[in-house]
Amino acid sequence: MADWTTTCWSCGTTTDFMRKFGRTEECPSCYADLSCCKNCKFYDEMVSGKCTETQAEYVGNKEKANFCDYFKPGAGAKVQEQKSSDDALAALNALFKD
Repeated sequence: MADWTTTCWSCGTTTDFMRKFGRTEECPSCYADLSCCKNCKFYDEMVSGKCTETQAEYVGNKEKANFCDYFKPGAGAKVQEQKSSDDALAALNALFKD
């Protein structure tokens, strides 16, 4: 069983590692950096700076490997698809249903 599993933010490929992966690891399918903001569990498009970790330093390029001490493998931004406006409206209607 793999110690670490991550999903590439760029292509959605799931990769298993038998060890903690390093800063220079790349996706075996598309060669995108895996140790980057877009592949971190703290990455969030809806937050200022796109990071929910309040102590992390700002990183300009979210798609390239960096030296952030707070990096934790996440599901990958590509996999975290945004809901459509119809889905959001349906959820609100269900919440405020009479």
